[in-house]
Amino acid sequence: MHHPSSQSHIVSPGGQCLHYRRYGEGPPVVLLHESPRSTHVLDPLASHLARSFTVFAIDTPGYGLSDPLPLRFPEIDDFADAIAAAFDLLGLTGLRVYGTHTGSTIAAALGQRRPDLVSGLVLDGYPVFTPREREDYETSYLVPFEPAWDGSHVARLWSRVRDQYGFFPWYLRGQAAALPAPTPLDKHRAVFDDFLRAGPHYATAYAASFRFSAAEVYAALTVPCHVFARTSDLLHGHLDRLPPARPGDSIASCPAAQSDWLDRVADLMQSLPGAARTPAPPPAEIRRDGALQVAPGNQFFRFHDRGAKGQPLVLLHPLPGSGLTAADVARRQAVHRPVLVPELPGCGLTEASGDSDPLGATSAAIAALLDHLGLPEAGLLGLGQAARLTGALAARLPRLTAEPAPVPVPVPAHGWTPEDPPLPERWDGADLMALWYEIRQEELCAARAEDRVAGMDIARLHAAFVAHRLSRRGGVRLLDLACAPDEGLAS
Repeated sequence: MHHPSSQSHIVSPGGQCLHYRRYGEGPPVVLLHESPRSTHVLDPLASHLARSFTVFAIDTPGYGLSDPLPLRFPEIDDFADAIAAAFDLLGLTGLRVYGTHTGSTIAAALGQRRPDLVSGLVLDGYPVFTPREREDYETSYLVPFEPAWDGSHVARLWSRVRDQYGFFPWYLRGQAAALPAPTPLDKHRAVFDDFLRAGPHYATAYAASFRFSAAEVYAALTVPCHVFARTSDLLHGHLDRLPPARPGDSIASCPAAQSDWLDRVADLMQSLPGAARTPAPPPAEIRRDGALQVAPGNQFFRFHDRGAKGQPLVLLHPLPGSGLTAADVARRQAVHRPVLVPELPGCGLTEASGDSDPLGATSAAIAALLDHLGLPEAGLLGLGQAARLTGALAARLPRLTAEPAPVPVPVPAHGWTPEDPPLPERWDGADLMALWYEIRQEELCAARAEDRVAGMDIARLHAAFVAHRLSRRGGVRLLDLACAPDEGLAS
């Protein structure tokens, strides 16, 4: 969920799309998250620091909404260089940088490699692994993530997340590795979702942090640096593995309470030197290759344009869904005309509007995107259940001309409808497996309607699962409308 006081942005140094969220006003600070998380996990800290700073919380390449690095085995220095290139493009200098766990290793590498960009560091839970730990973790900690037709990868991932909060390391499920404090279900689900966002790339920064020469890099830093760890942190004992702090720097323990942690980071950030103000963000560059983009109001979309001169098309992804679930159709249509694929309110990455009129909110969002792209009018085509919304949306927005669906719209079988709501979230993950099989059944229905073989494109099926999972957090009112009797669309 996007915090109401933050705005999402995409910056593309060298064609590498990196997503960041900007909060507040004041001197610039940067926040770097742990693996396999995203900027979502930094929201409490970002909101706290936004009282005094302009906060840039950035998704590590390959995590959250940022593209993975084009390297098979990237090192921490590669992640640091990619993030540095993003801030160079934004015209920022004098950055106070906070990082936690993997993010702290990237922050340290940034401080070592770019002291012209970084003015000071706060490293929270800085990992200093022994050679034995590096070998063991690289071998056993990072198991492959491969989607499967039978949904077994969903069950394995949920078990992994459960174990990760029950044991350290997670694969040693004995009393000696047991963790004392229970973790609430909503945190397990947030980690599960971030694993889904990262997919097979979840292991890249993890592995790089295991290989990182943390003690040596810390000793070589020339910028001010404060290292701490909460008493509840799995890496708290690593504080003793660091060489002594230089004069003016510190290595310290912090109480586990969130309020103590927030205040500790804020105090350390205030103590560091840095730029006094933050420049305004540059104008957003509109990319035309189907990359994820964001418009004002945190509206996410993809724009496919191969230079064809036909009337532009607004393509509605299946419900629930995302731009990825419409990518194949978008690429085919883009041969003939530019194609805009908005992530609809409450679906994919775009938050629900909170409006009591979801069709009105959707038509307003589409109008804003057309204005953002400079498109006066467009055709409107819906995929799956979204096809049933096109007539009502075109009636509300005369700039759109509804087009017939390319294939019959299948009636969901064992699908997600208002009469058959999804299971509540459960500790045993049964709702996740039920969701996988609902999506798989819809794929079978669609395959029959299109006279093709189902189940061959596991990546597409998994993309639909991810989109459904993330959309559940934003609401399903558009899907409720699409599944309602026809007269419901006229209201």
